[in-house]
Amino acid sequence: FKKIVIILIATVLGFTLVLLYSLFFIKPRYTSNAYFTITNVPEENLFDSLSPSVIQASVSLTKTVKAILEVKDSPAPVYAVVAGKCDVSPSVVSRAVTVSVNSDTFVLEVRVTTTSPELSYDIATALGEEIPIYMKNINMGSASLCNEPLVPISQSYPNNFRFGLIGGLIGLLASSLIILFITLTDNTVKGETDLSEKITAPVLAEIPSLDKEKKNNAVGLLVRIPYFRDKYLKHHAKPSKNDIITKSTEFGIVEAYKQLRANLLFAVSVGKNNAVVFSSGMPNEGKSTTACNVAISLAQDNKKILLIDADMRKPTIHKKFRLDNRKGLSGFLSGQYPIGEAVKKDVAENLDVITSGVVPPNPSELLSSEAMDRFLEEVSPLYDFILIDTPPISVVSDARNFASKTSGVVLVARQKMTFYGDVIRSIQSIEQSNSNVLGVVITDVNESEKIYGGYYGKGGSYKYQYTYAYADSSQRNKVDLNDDD
Repeated sequence: FKKIVIILIATVLGFTLVLLYSLFFIKPRYTSNAYFTITNVPEENLFDSLSPSVIQASVSLTKTVKAILEVKDSPAPVYAVVAGKCDVSPSVVSRAVTVSVNSDTFVLEVRVTTTSPELSYDIATALGEEIPIYMKNINMGSASLCNEPLVPISQSYPNNFRFGLIGGLIGLLASSLIILFITLTDNTVKGETDLSEKITAPVLAEIPSLDKEKKNNAVGLLVRIPYFRDKYLKHHAKPSKNDIITKSTEFGIVEAYKQLRANLLFAVSVGKNNAVVFSSGMPNEGKSTTACNVAISLAQDNKKILLIDADMRKPTIHKKFRLDNRKGLSGFLSGQYPIGEAVKKDVAENLDVITSGVVPPNPSELLSSEAMDRFLEEVSPLYDFILIDTPPISVVSDARNFASKTSGVVLVARQKMTFYGDVIRSIQSIEQSNSNVLGVVITDVNESEKIYGGYYGKGGSYKYQYTYAYADSSQRNKVDLNDDD
């Protein structure tokens, strides 16, 4: 449906633009005619010498004169004389003149068309005077003016509606071809069924999108082309501070996170410990949002959760929970203060958070250090689950450096933004580092493609009740899955 809307908009836009151009920029044209008889004998002897041979020669001569007058690159000398009389350039005269010959006759028709009726008349009159003189001077026979040119009154207006239809057709064809090209070359993740055919890792959940406006515009099509996606991520992607679960979150979103929570519990149950890494192939795929909301969902299930922001290059979790980031993981790992000063207790019920701390010059080394290993061993008995948000795995090596010390990695991909190649390369990178891929989460999924979104997500009477993520009711906001990290 979105593609049809884009095609209709392009068609209407093309029609409107060309119609307006035709109305305001294409001026009416005025034509003045002059008719000549061209013969190969002097004019005064024409009727005395009108034999078949003379007629045939005159017809041939008329066509020759027509050919001379039609040359635009090097206009006939007669045009220079006419241009001088009308105070215009010879090229103006040449472009204004159209010459034609009635079949098998020696009548030459000269049509002068300009945007000025006076100029058309002046040029036609001057040609009526100069063409006979020109023919006599070059000894090519004679030319006789058959009529007196008139100042044109009627105007040949452009067919504005026809121009508009042409513009609309151009818009229709151009938009259809562009959309067809994007569709045929689209190599982005579409959904669970689609992705499962290309990877062996399970798809843990599909998380619907709440940002309807972004989802229903032309940008959604363009970002499927790698060049435009890179431009979009560089100039337009901004992190959201208000994207964690609250009471006003739609039921479909909550159910999706409950499904992810259940699948994650199964996946971790056979893991080496209770630590889980959240990462993505590229930026702007929603990994931090997913980590935060999974932490909240698990905490609501009476699990003691520690959420760690290990993305020390571009931290966002402290913004989502509105926490002080002056003390965090980087300061603790570098030995500046004990772990107790880095942990933010009871950010929500059953949920503790360690923010990234001040951005260090060596984040990769800190995450792969012995201090990080000891830290995970020490806190593991204190919590049911430890969720760790890391930088995109295909961009930097931070996640790969310590993912093998956890139960595994949850890889986040964004519908119609993440390319299959990015997902496949990320999985291969995780496996090469001797880490386990717990599964893939697809974010920003169109709700209309999900059954629960259609039944419960839009105005359904059934509501799911649960506790707030925040103790402070002023911080309740809707989830936004269009995170740029």
